[in-house]
Amino acid sequence: MDADREIREIIRSINESTEATKQSAMEAERIFETQISILGETTKAFEEINVNVGSVSEGLTDIQHRMDSLVQSKDHIVEAINGIMTVSEEITAMAEEVNSAIELQKNEIVELSRNSDGLKDDADELMHLIESFEV
Repeated sequence: MDADREIREIIRSINESTEATKQSAMEAERIFETQISILGETTKAFEEINVNVGSVSEGLTDIQHRMDSLVQSKDHIVEAINGIMTVSEEITAMAEEVNSAIELQKNEIVELSRNSDGLKDDADELMHLIESFEV
């Protein structure tokens, strides 16, 4: 009877250990399935991040191309402005030359006017002298 009780106790202990092992195995399986699910979600999140990083990279490349285009446009504008400045300087120099020529012509016209007035005075005097002779 003692042996029977001991055998029953060992069997009960084995059954309890088996049940605990079964529960642990089921809990491990549930945890494993949860981890597989979480791993799938993590993988999906990383795939979305990868897609978004690709989009950001394409966007940055597009921005870089636009910036390069703006720099080229700026360079063309600077060249055009430099050309305009050169032409403006040439026009200013020509205007100064024209002003100098006009000033010279003005001075010559004033001198010519004085000479003309002198000739008129001389002609008037000559006419007066001629009138003084009687023929």
